[in-house]
Amino acid sequence: IKSLLVVPLPSRNGSWGYAGIDIVEDHHTWSIEDRQWFTSLVNIISICIQLLRSEKEAQLDKKNLLNLYRNMPLAYVRVKVLYDDNKEVKDYILLENNPAAEFLFEHPIDKYIGCQASKTVYNYQRHLPYMTKAVHSDSYVETEYYIEELDKHSQLVMYSVQQDEVICLLTDITESYKVHEDLDKNEK
Repeated sequence: IKSLLVVPLPSRNGSWGYAGIDIVEDHHTWSIEDRQWFTSLVNIISICIQLLRSEKEAQLDKKNLLNLYRNMPLAYVRVKVLYDDNKEVKDYILLENNPAAEFLFEHPIDKYIGCQASKTVYNYQRHLPYMTKAVHSDSYVETEYYIEELDKHSQLVMYSVQQDEVICLLTDITESYKVHEDLDKNEK
């Protein structure tokens, strides 16, 4: 190699490699313009490679989260909250749910994705106070929730991850609730 120009591949944490141009047969003196041009080209290549890596990592993270979401035993429901003119919660739209939610509610609720609760959910108004607490809380809201039409008790955790969206996580505690109820009756 008679002439060589090498520049680092930049990243947030320093350099992650190097790129170079070599001339084997003749000696070449690299000008400032040569170095600036090559450095700019290497920066663009580095950004493209990092974006590709980030995309692959994001796809892997998405796949792992999707697997967790589909297979977790907690019922998961994500909704968009709708407001009236006074900024009070008036309705919600189902955006997403997992199989555990359908198992808990004993019915395929995914067919209601994109639909307003007021048009699809029996007695939907009983959910509105919970939604209101969740969207106005900096933390999560936790309560026991009775699913009247199924005679089931659940532990409900709700939180808002972004404006106007609420995540609902429910655990079926019906058996535990009935055991406690029986113990209370036996103590009396």
